[in-house]
Amino acid sequence: MNPPPSQPQPQQRQQQQQQQQSRIPPPCWNVYFPELRYSEDDRRAELVVVLARFFSSEIGFELITGVRVYAERAVYLELDYVALKARADIPDLFAALEMAPAEGLPCLRAALHEVIFNSPVGRAELPHLQVPPAAAKVCAPPCVSVHLVNNPETLLPFSQLKSKNIGRLVSVHGTVTRVAPIKPLAKSLAFTCAKCQEVQTKHFVDGKYAEPESCPGQGCRGRKFAASFPSVQCVDWQRVRLQELSHDAEGDEGRVPRFADVELEGTLCDACTVGDVVTVLGVAEMMSVEGAGGAMARQRNASLFEIYIKAVSVVSKHGGGAGEEHGAQPLSAAAAAAFSAGLPDIAAEDAHF
Repeated sequence: MNPPPSQPQPQQRQQQQQQQQSRIPPPCWNVYFPELRYSEDDRRAELVVVLARFFSSEIGFELITGVRVYAERAVYLELDYVALKARADIPDLFAALEMAPAEGLPCLRAALHEVIFNSPVGRAELPHLQVPPAAAKVCAPPCVSVHLVNNPETLLPFSQLKSKNIGRLVSVHGTVTRVAPIKPLAKSLAFTCAKCQEVQTKHFVDGKYAEPESCPGQGCRGRKFAASFPSVQCVDWQRVRLQELSHDAEGDEGRVPRFADVELEGTLCDACTVGDVVTVLGVAEMMSVEGAGGAMARQRNASLFEIYIKAVSVVSKHGGGAGEEHGAQPLSAAAAAAFSAGLPDIAAEDAHF
């Protein structure tokens, strides 16, 4: 007779359960990474797990207790960069924020989402933000925005806002001179294949309309798609213009003051008005210069680009914007005791208006 198969030990069963859970994407993955297939070995997935573990700890959760409701299905958090760096021993996070904020910021948002809405500590400590289970089945998933403030390492004068900063976090300090009206910006739209009727959702980068290139249906080679405009998902969008302060332009008497365009989205819209002195932190991006004049002039301008800032936070000097001037948040007595005992086990890894 064959001996009965050995039963796995409790520790082995726990490890197997953890391995199975690690293969399941977080519920919010498609909200912040709509075009990225989940993989447990992906660097972004690993960073989300590490961040969620940190923010679930006592010293990390203190940073997110100030989360606020912006709209029915949107919340935002003003997160102090200096305080975060003092408490979190996560080199991968700060490297991502410095070198690739387009990846680091969604990881931060996804981790905060998991802690606020899907963790026991979030449900217990932030009950006013929770959605009843019955409503969660029919409502769109909530969205968390992070207003990263107080990052003096990124502060630049207007004269240093150049091509080398594209794709990096930058901060500028200036006076708001123009504020455009708020407009809807399309983020995604469903398309139906004219051949097999397969439906797919296309996510637009920076709101630029683009139809699908191919049909995901098995064996279908359809190239024509019909847009389902009732399915469009939009966010508020606004453009403002900043002018450098007079004391920043000392030594350049007689020169026209420098300007910088800033794009505000979602929870940042209406964060400032004309005349406000603000500090804007965001990602430096570029856009093509709009052609003017004849065909030769437009062809010449086709290779020219302008730098603008896609804002992450707007802080008014007088506290009238999307935040106030921040200093490092001190540790509470309980968190200081936990910190001294050691951190949790975290892996170190003018035409536009």
